[in-house]
Amino acid sequence: MNFNVSTVNLINMLFIASGIGICGLCFLQISASVHLQKVVRNYFQIFFTLIITYISMHLARQLMEGIPGSGIHSALYIVTFIEILSAGFTAHMISMLILSVSKAEKDAKAIAVTLFFLLIGHIIISVIGGSSELVYNFDDANIYHRSSGYLLSNICPFVMLVIDIFLLIKYRSNIERRVKTTFWIYIIAPIAAIVIQSRFYGLQFIIFVSVSAAVYMFSVIVQIQNERYEKQQIDSSRIETELSMASRIQEDMLPNIYPAFPERQEFDIYATMTPAKEVGGDFYDFFMVDEDHLCMVMADVSGKGIPAALFMMSSKIILANNAMLGKSPAKILEDTNAAICANNREEMFVTVWLGILEIS
Repeated sequence: MNFNVSTVNLINMLFIASGIGICGLCFLQISASVHLQKVVRNYFQIFFTLIITYISMHLARQLMEGIPGSGIHSALYIVTFIEILSAGFTAHMISMLILSVSKAEKDAKAIAVTLFFLLIGHIIISVIGGSSELVYNFDDANIYHRSSGYLLSNICPFVMLVIDIFLLIKYRSNIERRVKTTFWIYIIAPIAAIVIQSRFYGLQFIIFVSVSAAVYMFSVIVQIQNERYEKQQIDSSRIETELSMASRIQEDMLPNIYPAFPERQEFDIYATMTPAKEVGGDFYDFFMVDEDHLCMVMADVSGKGIPAALFMMSSKIILANNAMLGKSPAKILEDTNAAICANNREEMFVTVWLGILEIS
């Protein structure tokens, strides 16, 4: 068994092997990037799998081409079919990504349906074109030839490309500049490669350029994802710091020095609170109204977190102010309730137990 190892073929194999290796490394990097959004990770895993499949089938066809045998003949048809099929799926993936990023709300559904039917059309053309030799064929020497209907295999991907350009132009203001640039490079680079390739017959420069454009697009999108992740981490750290500070402020507002009344030998009192979150709406309080009366409060504000903590602080202050005026427990709660309800658009409430102990 002899392989065709001309200089052009060696260069092509180098391009293809490099492409497979680079895409494989990107796939591993994606799989290891736990902080990437799941949808982004899944997308690029599928995307690079399709690219690896495409260029692997292209390499397999190139290696087997010209080798005699009926088994090789059948294998050539299979790998070429998979090659053409994966190219269509890759084009569809890019179109769906651009559609998603462009935020084309009005046209999104119609375009998504159009892309779906274009993909179905490409599958049908690939199946019929391969089995009937309408798109390509291999002669008795197992040499690849384009058939009269070869252009049919490019119709659906070409229409997808037109849709991509339409989206990038019409919804350019919705797409981040860096991402928009990578899309244009991914679209234009293969066209430029075809022009260059036409001057060097047989050289598969388009594979190298397509892989490079895909990796660049991936790196930019991942970089943006990383920047967003870092920003989220900074914001999360800032929020945690602020919540920790708010928790300490809330703790300092409650009695926390014991013994609370060291000069009073006839009684002792102790209280503590553990909020459900960093800050919460539960609170307690105790204080001397006068030399013979100890006021004690236990309360639970509706809700949790910062809103409940803010409402708790205002409720505690209003309760204490009314109690220090020497009112009865009933009057304290009545006046406190009136004050809380006077300006309570969120309709929060507090459940209170209040008692005044006559020490003598």
